[in-house]
Amino acid sequence: MMSTWREISDHIKNRIDSGEFNFGQKLPREAELGEEYSVSRSTIHRALELLESLGYVESRKRGGTYVRKEPREKRHLVALIFDRVAKNFDFPSSEMIDGIKDALGDQFGLVLCDSKDSIEREANFLSRMSRETDGIICFPIADQRDGTFLEKLHATGFPVVVVDRIPVGFKGSAVISDDRGATLSAIRMLRDHGHEHIGFLGFHKETVTSAMARYNAFLEGMRECFGIDGEPFVRWIGREFEMNGDLLQTSINDIVFSMTKGPQQVTALYCIQDDIALKVLRAAEQFNIRIPDDLEIVSINEWPPLALRRPWDIHRIVRKKFRIGVVAAELLQEQMSGARTPSQTCRIEADFIPSTPQNSPLLDEVQAWLEDEKKQKEILQ
Repeated sequence: MMSTWREISDHIKNRIDSGEFNFGQKLPREAELGEEYSVSRSTIHRALELLESLGYVESRKRGGTYVRKEPREKRHLVALIFDRVAKNFDFPSSEMIDGIKDALGDQFGLVLCDSKDSIEREANFLSRMSRETDGIICFPIADQRDGTFLEKLHATGFPVVVVDRIPVGFKGSAVISDDRGATLSAIRMLRDHGHEHIGFLGFHKETVTSAMARYNAFLEGMRECFGIDGEPFVRWIGREFEMNGDLLQTSINDIVFSMTKGPQQVTALYCIQDDIALKVLRAAEQFNIRIPDDLEIVSINEWPPLALRRPWDIHRIVRKKFRIGVVAAELLQEQMSGARTPSQTCRIEADFIPSTPQNSPLLDEVQAWLEDEKKQKEILQ
């Protein structure tokens, strides 16, 4: 027996959706519905008020309550579950979210969930959002366990797409950036610039697909260009340093000093994250290393370019974040439509953008942006 007005409202809504009550049809009187549901007339009145606010029914003076002839378009929800929301890292990227929104259209609302690097929070969000939304786009933590959680959800037929990393055991659809081609282009260019000793610097994330793909592409490039194993030039930073800026800077200072002053002097660095590249730039200033004259830097560039301080001095591998968002949403829409399409992994190729001279359009663009920011501040003052 349903006793609350919310439960009764949901039940009547389901009767409308199922066609039991047709558009334009007059509903039974409140007293009759009260008898049917064994509740008071005031409870029925509240339930109908909620349905009217949602656009399912309309109340006419002295005419009763009718199913709307032209009901409002039903609004659906999609959950975006992120391993960690970090505004200082521009994550999640506004470009990517714009891509998701653009592909889904106005009839979909987004629910943003922050797992805060907790596998338990992520599992809770997956369970809860599978009940409260129509589909999930997930940026998994890539713990050994979340592949199991995600695959269980996928096996039920609930629409779910993962982005950036594919947990072990997950057999559903995924969208990832393909950084291999851009990485190989970067290493070939560094070779053409006369470099032989190229270092690799990244956070140690064995279960994160994107991080390991960049590492493997770097090793492939070193074999192709120099016929050597690039492993001796690889330096991993512990994940525990990622959220501690001071410790991370100290660690990178030590690495930059040892790699550029050691017996196998590194003259170029491949950084798998903007935060690492930015701290390499600070270390270079401290040790009077000129960029790019003494040390050329390649960075996977996911932040706005200006975050790198002098982006025209950095070779950037730029991921197509808007496109990644669009494709993820399109894959999810296919599942939500009920189409039985096989799972697929879509790889979106990244762009390699070499550093540009100081008279470049990029510098002009940055300077124009700074001028605009200055004007905006003056207006606000």
